[in-house]
Amino acid sequence: MKTKISFFKNLWQRRVLQILCIYFGASWAIIEFVSSLLVDRYLLSPHLIDFSIVILLSLIPSVLLIAYFHGKPGKDEWTKFEKIGIPVNIILSLILLFFIFNEKDLGATTKIVTIENEEGEKIERVIPKSEFRKKIVIFFFENESADSTLNWLQYGIEFALILDLSQDIFLQVSSIYTGSFDISSPVYEKMKRAGFPKGIGLPFTLKKKIAGESHMNHFLSGSFTKQNDTLFVKTKLYDTKRGKLIAENSFKGTDIFQLVDEITIKLKHDLEVPARHIEEAKDLPIAEMLTNSIPAYKMYITGLSAMLFDNDYENAINNLEQSVSEEPTFALAYCYQYSMYISLNQRTKAENSMQNVMQYIYKLPEKYQFLLKCEYYFLNQDPDNGFLVVKMWVELYPDDISAHVFLGILYMMRNQMDEAISEYKCILELDPEQYDYLKEIGSLYEQKGEFEEALKYYTQYAKQCPKDYSSYTTIGDLSYTMGDYQQAKSYYEKALVLEPDEISTLVSLADIENKLGNFEKALEQYESILKLSRTPQDSAEVYSSLEPFYETKGQIGKSIKYA
Repeated sequence: MKTKISFFKNLWQRRVLQILCIYFGASWAIIEFVSSLLVDRYLLSPHLIDFSIVILLSLIPSVLLIAYFHGKPGKDEWTKFEKIGIPVNIILSLILLFFIFNEKDLGATTKIVTIENEEGEKIERVIPKSEFRKKIVIFFFENESADSTLNWLQYGIEFALILDLSQDIFLQVSSIYTGSFDISSPVYEKMKRAGFPKGIGLPFTLKKKIAGESHMNHFLSGSFTKQNDTLFVKTKLYDTKRGKLIAENSFKGTDIFQLVDEITIKLKHDLEVPARHIEEAKDLPIAEMLTNSIPAYKMYITGLSAMLFDNDYENAINNLEQSVSEEPTFALAYCYQYSMYISLNQRTKAENSMQNVMQYIYKLPEKYQFLLKCEYYFLNQDPDNGFLVVKMWVELYPDDISAHVFLGILYMMRNQMDEAISEYKCILELDPEQYDYLKEIGSLYEQKGEFEEALKYYTQYAKQCPKDYSSYTTIGDLSYTMGDYQQAKSYYEKALVLEPDEISTLVSLADIENKLGNFEKALEQYESILKLSRTPQDSAEVYSSLEPFYETKGQIGKSIKYA
């Protein structure tokens, strides 16, 4: 006991404990300085906070040595312990820092890019580095009231949040809506496959799984209820990897648009977006981008839901037309109205809708504007400017997979296959689980006549997705193109094990019999497949093979009939 008292008394006399307390206080001040000034104010890497903590903790042995031997008043000589211990401590600290932060970016969170717009003007922009973007999936909100007339808000709150957050270049948001004309998304496809075709009622574990498969670091779920005229909204933000609840918040108000603005700001803080960026970044109220009219917004969401969930274009168009009648400056309503008119081959109406989109395009976030400008230029037969717009999109948002997809499509339209392949490879670098692009790359190599490269990517897809019948049909199609009919037949038969009634696969097998000269067997198979056909598209696929079949046999009348 006396020894312990004597030990602590000695430390006190040498002022070791006092110096250690001062060191911890100074360390706390340094960390606050790094966090609030360097990271938040000057947008430097948040890794600097961890870097500061590690280096300050790792130097504690040196502080203890100096305090012990030099803490007493008076002059002291440097001891052998200090001469050896302090350098060793510094070297070990540097090694530790190297191993922990070797691959971390400790510089600015942003970078400057210079781009050229479609009018040839140079534009300099500051954008965040990909490492520092916050990635989040937002799921539909649950209606916890007994009022089914509020069900549209399940989608309305989520959509407004997506649009509001899309203004912020520090955020990458994934949802059921992609922000393009085709509003279906991989997130929605995962919901449907899991048995939730309308995206409501997903269990927590499924949300976590979808967020993980989408390579998003966070996901947000929420619910709402209504009492009298007041709407009560709850949100929960989770860490995807651990499934840990990061923040839970409640909001209330009578205006849905104001509530969304409040949720957006709180969410940015919870995601630790730099405070200075939040203060200075452009952040339009959501009502300015959508509409101030609740009835117009409700009809808009009802129209989108009819299109997405029920494939009911008539109902969708009726609701969108009523929506723009209620709110004539509703840019996004015109956007989806245009999409549906194009799908229904009503070009004049589509052109009118696009003109309205361009008139009010200033209301939309920049990423939306890129997509819409590209569509506008192509509609007006100006593909070169459309191409330049998408190039700008990729340069400003290098992590946006949609931008790379569109650029890849445009390269294919320009017959620049190598450039298209490069874009799809970039997508796989951004998200290695975007397996469909393995098939796309394989298809491009096949079009170039580089069959070995095509086979390599088709095989990679088959390895990743062994339960997808197309894993085998793609290799079968390649073998067919190369004239190896036996191998093609083998792969088509593997595909049929997974999808026994797949018409295209059955037709391909009949085509092989035709190529091998087994005409009676081929005809027998074609006729059998026609009986299995359930849709006009199925029948048309069989007719497209019967037409050349009869032409080869010299029966031109029957060939024309099937053509």
